[in-house]
Amino acid sequence: NWVALAVLALHWFNPIAWRAFRAFRADQEIANDARVLAGMNPMRRHTYACAILKAAHPSFLGGTVSATCHLHTIDDLKG
Repeated sequence: NWVALAVLALHWFNPIAWRAFRAFRADQEIANDARVLAGMNPMRRHTYACAILKAAHPSFLGGTVSATCHLHTIDDLKG
């Protein structure tokens, strides 16, 4: 992550760098969720999914998605 941030800092003016960084972070989040969910039973998976949605749900924050969640769109959260 530090290397990615350093590259982004060097290429702050490049919109492709910003898009690549967001895709990189989203991939990290999805891979981490898949790793965590791999060994869980269906009930615990449901509880985990509810916790993620509760942490990032727009209604708790006045219509904006939480900054603690790198999946910033509803489609990302559904995925």
